[in-house]
Amino acid sequence: MRCEVKSALLQPPEGGLTYSAEKSISQSPFTLSGAPMNNRPESSKGLSEFRRRPQATTNFALADLYFDRQNYYEVYLQSENILEGNTSTTLRYEGTNFTLSFAALHRGIWDTSKAQFSMFFTSGPSHFFHICIPVEYVESEDNLNPFLSSWLANAPVPPGFTMNDIFQLTPDVTNQIQYAILPFCFDFNKGKNSATYTFALFKSFARVSKKSLPK
Repeated sequence: MRCEVKSALLQPPEGGLTYSAEKSISQSPFTLSGAPMNNRPESSKGLSEFRRRPQATTNFALADLYFDRQNYYEVYLQSENILEGNTSTTLRYEGTNFTLSFAALHRGIWDTSKAQFSMFFTSGPSHFFHICIPVEYVESEDNLNPFLSSWLANAPVPPGFTMNDIFQLTPDVTNQIQYAILPFCFDFNKGKNSATYTFALFKSFARVSKKSLPK
């Protein structure tokens, strides 16, 4: 896999994003392998995360100091917006198989005006694949995303339901789905390790009813 940008932080390209447009995205890497789901997705409970302290240094040039453990504190999450991964949900990209580690609904990356849904896949300790889809909350009950509706709004699970239903997105005015695939070299562990990090960012969005807003 190639890496066009090497960084310890996920940053947008300096020249801006260039999106591909397709009538259909039913091909690799946007075709997930996995058995149909008979039950609706269930949110994970009892999780925690590390957050940076407000007074922590912002000087990223000093990597050892920036990532020092004292700059972080642990928070136990009360949210219901995270799904655990499973070994049966996989994708293939450029000859490499990736397994779903987790999925989550979160504040927008780079664009905080909308929520986003992310699926994070791994292949061993040094290959990551991240799919990120913007989410639009609407008053209408028409053309809603079936995966998010089943998860967030407790909608019935239709026959043959899989995580591939997340890719039922709202096309643009030309009836196309827009996305960008960005290859990064991702430094971590204070710059001692590097991994390929492929970020697939969609411009097209998934529609969800406002009634299903998570807590």
